[in-house]
Amino acid sequence: MILNILIIILGSNINLLLNDRVSTVINFMNDNHYDDINFELFLTGGNKDNNKEKSEAEKMLDLLNLNETEYYIDDISINTVENFYHINDLIKTKYYEQIIICTSEFHYKRAKKISDYFIENKNVGWILSKEKLSTSYSDENFHYKNIEKDIEKLKNKLELN
Repeated sequence: MILNILIIILGSNINLLLNDRVSTVINFMNDNHYDDINFELFLTGGNKDNNKEKSEAEKMLDLLNLNETEYYIDDISINTVENFYHINDLIKTKYYEQIIICTSEFHYKRAKKISDYFIENKNVGWILSKEKLSTSYSDENFHYKNIEKDIEKLKNKLELN
């Protein structure tokens, strides 16, 4: 029996952090490459500045060598709440034995709280990249306090569409 595992890579508008998350997933997939495991990838992250630069998800795709790996791209989300909203759309339609989420260690607490709000599948694991900036933890503390506000903003945005 083949196990279907979805790996979600949360984007970052900081290339150093984005590259580290992608490298962490590549290493994980290489270390866990077995004939009975089918990995699918969900690459998240839009373009926060609305400039002509590639989205975070497109940058990830450029870094990955996905010859036969099925993947999905969310290149419209501009924050972690929107990421998990769109991820939830996929996991409602497909079954995965396990969902693995990759983000940075400093981002885990916030990402976990948001994922618990959106993802009903209880078989969720995490792989955490190590790279950080000098302000990463203080920035996350600020954003962590605003999770409920970000969820409300998303609800309001969805009602307008």
